[in-house]
Amino acid sequence: MLLQSFQEAIELNICAKRKLLKFQRKYYQKIGDKMSVVFIDKEINGFQEIVTNEMQNVQFLLHDFSKQNIKMVLCQISKLQNDAKNYLYEKMKQKHRRKTRNFAMTLKSAKNDEKKNQGINYHQNYRYKIKDAIQNIAELQKGQTIEEVTEISYSTNNSIIED
Repeated sequence: MLLQSFQEAIELNICAKRKLLKFQRKYYQKIGDKMSVVFIDKEINGFQEIVTNEMQNVQFLLHDFSKQNIKMVLCQISKLQNDAKNYLYEKMKQKHRRKTRNFAMTLKSAKNDEKKNQGINYHQNYRYKIKDAIQNIAELQKGQTIEEVTEISYSTNNSIIED
């Protein structure tokens, strides 16, 4: 019973460590740090030796059914389970941190796009006003009075709004 629970705890711990190391390996590959990738590969490959050594230690301790040895095995089991929980919790925390950072970057780019679009709209409106002013000046030069030009521009603006 104790041996089986220890086996499950150590497998859970190794699985959690392996997931964390694979995540770190992807990160180091992305940034191009080959030395860290090699070190992590060695660490991942060494897990099987760790499992066999720990199982041998526990089997040796369980041959003598003293209370102290059983307590030691139970402590090792709980320590391994807590380590696995901590590894998984840390991984989830990093994942959440990345998601919030990506979300913040998305919001920032959306705000920048909105500002850019507002600037474009402002410039377009400014261009239309300049174009209207130039047309009004051209019509004035044709010999029309200011009142006629303002009436024409007012009526064209109203017709645009009604459309």
